[in-house]
Amino acid sequence: MAKADKKKYSGATTNKQVAAEKHLTSVFKFNTDLGQHILKNPLVAQGIVDKAQIKPSDIVLEVGPGTGNLTVRI
Repeated sequence: MAKADKKKYSGATTNKQVAAEKHLTSVFKFNTDLGQHILKNPLVAQGIVDKAQIKPSDIVLEVGPGTGNLTVRI
């Protein structure tokens, strides 16, 4: 999947979401050398969910802690 355009989030991201994300990144330090990355772009998260073609009857296990950007869309 191609990378999404780097645009300012318009309306899709609320001030509360931005504040929560800033708080989490200041509390938790992720080690990218160990493959720890946080999904921030809502277009990428939605693209992942769309490609997964999840049905209401499916059981989904999301592995890995994070900010919940993917969980909200599942």
